Amino acid sequence: PQLSKAAVVSDPAGGDRPMPGAVVQYRLTADLRATYFTNPVIVDPIPAGTSYVGGSLRLNGAVLSDAADSDPGHAEPDRISVRLDPSRAEPSVVTFDVRINE
Repeated sequence: PQLSKAAVVSDPAGGDRPMPGAVVQYRLTADLRATYFTNPVIVDPIPAGTSYVGGSLRLNGAVLSDAADSDPGHAEPDRISVRLDPSRAEPSVVTFDVRINE
């Protein structure tokens, strides 16, 4: 399997500086092709000094609820987790936003 993580910062002034109030969007890409998993889950911590932006969790572009319910995503103050479909023929992409605290 391959897992990559990228981040893009958007600051309140329209730039890309990591400053208080800036939003950081994380993009996790998981390529599970040619591997065998029964219940793959991505778990990623919310970085210290930031807060999760409610409603920003997505899987392959589809919005996920933050609650532990029937969709594959769940967000908590300290981490996100997303169940992946191991039979997916393409890499899975999870995105979520955090805000840099004051």
